[in-house]
Amino acid sequence: MSCRCRSRGEGDCDLFSGAAGVVWAACLLSEILGDYEICERAARCGEQLSRLCEVRSGLYVWPAAEPGDPPLTGTAHGSAGIALALAVWGRITGRPEALDLALETFQRIYRNGRLMDGTMLRRTVDDQEPSSAPILPWCHGIAGYLWCMLVAFGDDPRLRQAIDWSLDKCAAAKPSGSPVYCHGTAGELELWRLIGGYPRLAQGAASRADRAAWGLRFRLRREGGLCVWGAEDPEILTPDLWVGFLGPATALALYARCVTEPLLSVSWLRSCASSKR
Repeated sequence: MSCRCRSRGEGDCDLFSGAAGVVWAACLLSEILGDYEICERAARCGEQLSRLCEVRSGLYVWPAAEPGDPPLTGTAHGSAGIALALAVWGRITGRPEALDLALETFQRIYRNGRLMDGTMLRRTVDDQEPSSAPILPWCHGIAGYLWCMLVAFGDDPRLRQAIDWSLDKCAAAKPSGSPVYCHGTAGELELWRLIGGYPRLAQGAASRADRAAWGLRFRLRREGGLCVWGAEDPEILTPDLWVGFLGPATALALYARCVTEPLLSVSWLRSCASSKR
């Protein structure tokens, strides 16, 4: 296990492809295997994430993976996903400063990252005209921001305003036309399953999950006797979890088992590895 986030402007800090992903994976493995030395092997990544944080436009941000690109706010790439990894790492390793940084990152996204009279979330943080993130995509949207907060802190009163605002936006959004996890309906189903596990937030979550599940079933295709979904380009078939047909298949399987934990959670992954299942 190595840390690719080496210094400012090089490497990758993101959850999807960089140091935050290394930290999160190490924490998951530590808890599943009961070997907390694995977390410490990722300590260099976590500490560098803490050091590389800076303030721009009132937001906590990290260097973009590509030099010269503006920092991002999203889950797959950007502040929300990095904050999730820091929160999980800080809790498991007893580092309150990492937890505080994660909490403040989420709070600042709500306070200073909203655009258009508070109706949208900014996607990039730079000096140019800020671009807004779409609502439902997991990777860069408001849905991903909400997902990260719930996975990191649950329905924490300190994040109530941000959680409620995000939930209102997601509930009012039109479903995606894509079936995939990263940008489409499989990710929406993941979010509504997760929300359904929180009593204060759960009203309407089951019906939204049902709608997402039916949407995935409607897009199901049969190719050579196999069940598949197209990627964002319907003509492309790829066995990819995030942008291919394994995402919809996994989302529907979790939905069918009434699982409310996120796909990448200790409880669900541990149950998959258990010989008692």
